[in-house]
Amino acid sequence: MQGAQPPDSMPRDTTSGRSNPLASGDVGPASLSQVLTDARVPPERLFLDAAAVRGDMANAILHSDRFDAFMTRVERESDHEALSRAQRYRAAMADWLTRTAPQYAIERLACTRAACLVEARAPAPDTELLHQALEAAATATQQRYFALVSVARPHATLPGTATHRLLFTTDPKWNAIAMPPQTAVAPPRP
Repeated sequence: MQGAQPPDSMPRDTTSGRSNPLASGDVGPASLSQVLTDARVPPERLFLDAAAVRGDMANAILHSDRFDAFMTRVERESDHEALSRAQRYRAAMADWLTRTAPQYAIERLACTRAACLVEARAPAPDTELLHQALEAAATATQQRYFALVSVARPHATLPGTATHRLLFTTDPKWNAIAMPPQTAVAPPRP
């Protein structure tokens, strides 16, 4: 998407031309854990680039053991508009799930200026019903979403239950997911 610029709070990294200070891809588990709770780095800078969601970072955040702390940070740093958007999405998703799949529950939902994060509990690792709940919420609230990354993993304390984590954008400037190029590996010689 040409011409899309990151929010004013997201200055460009002059060495890579990207808005994300972690654009080099040199973020390992220890440094990711530190950066998720570092108040000096705005949450959106971790996963938004100039015109796309950084798929590698979104996946790392969603899979992180520090996701709960990151959600708390996003909730704490949200402005009024983001808090209001989170409340509308949460209410609409919960309403749809109560009517359609009562065994699913939204545990947390927090938004930044341009994206939202969801953590939900479900009896299965299939994310399809949560995607449908998000579609229903977008329709009910007239709040579109644009790019979506989701993961499912076993729930930490409830056997037979899955934890679902979603990250979706609410600003049309970020309507794509970018993945870093994979390094080509030569096939073994016979």
